[in-house]
Amino acid sequence: MATEAGKKRGRPRKLAPGGRLPIAETLERLAAIKCTRAEAAYVLDVTVPTLSAMFHEHPEIATGWRRGKAIATMTTRRLVWWYAQQPNAGGARVALYLARQLLWSAETERPEADDAGGVTLGPKEALKSLSDEELSFLIEIQKKLLVR
Repeated sequence: MATEAGKKRGRPRKLAPGGRLPIAETLERLAAIKCTRAEAAYVLDVTVPTLSAMFHEHPEIATGWRRGKAIATMTTRRLVWWYAQQPNAGGARVALYLARQLLWSAETERPEADDAGGVTLGPKEALKSLSDEELSFLIEIQKKLLVR
């Protein structure tokens, strides 16, 4: 069977950057709502290895995916900060969670509740790096938690 010059043989690609679906945009939006690669592959009607190959072959598609992941992270962070500022017990818990995540690394010991029911703030080295405003904010959170 002879082929015409310049024509490729075989099945056409299911995903092509200039195809019917704007792949980079679609993947960015899927990543922005925290979809996994498996879920994105299902939406695009391809297998996960095909999607991974697209990431390697077309950097603009991989960039769209990373941009979407960054948007999802920023959105989550914004919501957590909003909840932390609420004047209720839930806000205090979220603020304490944020303080633990931001101040204590995996190598240091996590703060535990002391015998009096209060929360110990952690290693002195971590507290020395805080400004007076940040330290007073943590003490305020601890007081809110003790009230409930």
